[in-house]
Amino acid sequence: MQMDALMYRAFHERLWNVFYEKEWKRLNPERRLKTYAPALWTLKESITYVARTKILYNTRHKDERIFDRRYQEAKKGAMCKLDPLLVCNALEYMGFQVEQYLPGREHLQVKTRELIKSFLAETLPDYRLDEEKLEDMFCMLVKNGGQAEKPAAHDVIKLTMTTQLDNQEAVKALISNFYENVGVGRYADAWQLMTADFQNRTPWNGNVDRFIEGYYNAVGLNSLTIFDLIQKLPSVVDAQVCFNDEIAAYTSADLAALSSMTVADTEKFVQCIGAIREKVQQAGGQGFDNIELYKLFESGASEYIWYRCGIPTANIEMAFPTQRTIVIKRLYNCSCKLFEGKWQINSIRGIPVQSVR
Repeated sequence: MQMDALMYRAFHERLWNVFYEKEWKRLNPERRLKTYAPALWTLKESITYVARTKILYNTRHKDERIFDRRYQEAKKGAMCKLDPLLVCNALEYMGFQVEQYLPGREHLQVKTRELIKSFLAETLPDYRLDEEKLEDMFCMLVKNGGQAEKPAAHDVIKLTMTTQLDNQEAVKALISNFYENVGVGRYADAWQLMTADFQNRTPWNGNVDRFIEGYYNAVGLNSLTIFDLIQKLPSVVDAQVCFNDEIAAYTSADLAALSSMTVADTEKFVQCIGAIREKVQQAGGQGFDNIELYKLFESGASEYIWYRCGIPTANIEMAFPTQRTIVIKRLYNCSCKLFEGKWQINSIRGIPVQSVR
């Protein structure tokens, strides 16, 4: 049988968590693993033995690393092929059961299909159920010379490719509309494209004026690129967003000096930080000590400081008297959510970029 990427990711994550709680903590009580780490299945022989005897038993898959391999494929959007018996074993191991009264409940096809339905109802309640007879979605091997026989009638459980593409196009249009509004100064219109939950997060706290204030030094936005759209849930699509952000950057001699300092300038570095802190406080800013150090070396450092510390826009030049126009390449992960039939932006997070060797 096959699972689409969305369904298999949910399947693997649920299985990983249950296996971790049932087996790993019992056999390795003092060692913790990073969530969904592949080491769960292979780190100790005692663990692999449990996986093989409780889940892989009698299936065509003999290597417990199959779970993580398929997970890596699913994260790239690929369909995942699995032995129906493995799926059945895993779902029963997770605690899902078939109703006693179900006719033919011992038949593998019937049993697996019902377990999957129970799993989806609990784990992905918004998952689309397509009842068309799509031939390649679910089949099983029967005792017929090893031939594969497709069921005469069955419910096909999958999020259709058409729906995924429609959602991705809608999300792409949403993000494009958001940044188009930002680029031409229609900030209130951009605000309306965000979820209420996103609007109520820090630093806006539901205040549209605070949101608009964040673009005080914006000059222009161009070269917008939206790529790597991934449907994580039926109502959630993530996308990567890249663009050139032209801003009126403010700086000071102390802030500009930081970027050329070396380890040998540690004492001078501390003095510069102290001078910047004092200027920020004089300009009415608060919380400078909570600024992440790495932010001070970025091109838009002053922009981040005045916004994060709440410096009134009229006082920016008190802390950073020198102004120049610069272009910053922005790279974000934009998560969009479907709410009441309308796609909205639910979060925008910066993506760290590593320097080249």
